[in-house]
Amino acid sequence: MLHVRDNLAWPIAEQDCRVPELHTRIDHQRQLIEELAGEGHDITSAQIILDSLFLSLFLLVEDRYRFRPMLDGEPVTSAVSRKSALALPR
Repeated sequence: MLHVRDNLAWPIAEQDCRVPELHTRIDHQRQLIEELAGEGHDITSAQIILDSLFLSLFLLVEDRYRFRPMLDGEPVTSAVSRKSALALPR
């Protein structure tokens, strides 16, 4: 029998590897923005990309915290039903 925690182990491990990659990309994008601004270029597009990288990192970390309790044996209903940090009030 395949359990929820067996299905989640690989995606969470993959997410754990992606966090440092996103930090590296964010650092690189910040450096690029500094260089472009220093040379007097428009940084609007570069800033949009940086904002997208930050959002990707946020969503990745949010997923890690949402699914990690399932690996620790917490019931699926309580782990999945937690509100998202992006959830808007109704």
